[in-house]
Amino acid sequence: MVRKHLCSHSSTGHCEHNRRRSSLPANASRFSFTAAANEVVYIKVLNSNGATGRYVDVAAEDTTWFNPRWTTTQGFITVYGVQNTTTQVGHFVLTATTDFGGSGNTPFSITINANARALIALGPGLSINIPAGQGGFLVLTSDLPPGGTIADALYTNGTLLVPSVFSPVRELGH
Repeated sequence: MVRKHLCSHSSTGHCEHNRRRSSLPANASRFSFTAAANEVVYIKVLNSNGATGRYVDVAAEDTTWFNPRWTTTQGFITVYGVQNTTTQVGHFVLTATTDFGGSGNTPFSITINANARALIALGPGLSINIPAGQGGFLVLTSDLPPGGTIADALYTNGTLLVPSVFSPVRELGH
């Protein structure tokens, strides 16, 4: 998944999120959506004055976070801490993909208020309900701009706390 910004709001299923950053220039807009890996995105810019040309600048930024490993083996669960660092409400989707001991995707949606954080637990009977004995990776997307999210992850079995990598995708070289 790729979160893209500054896109046409006429695209179906896409959300408009203006004023996520305080410094948008005049006549500028910011939009975000989660794109499929193979999605072709078209951007349509309307010019209300055909006699005057317009300069168009389009930027796409990936704000996806990636955790390469979670587990529910050996009594472990995985806990994610997600911080919204903006002054706007953020909408997040954590999608756990099981590739050990099972298969499939388990999405979990959460809204986090401005300058607030949430802890989300992955394991049997928890927020992200995954049976014991499984493992996989997790992808986090949101409608916040780059830098709008800080996150971490750890495994725990009630005795041990083991940090786990959880980083923006582009920092990991994906």
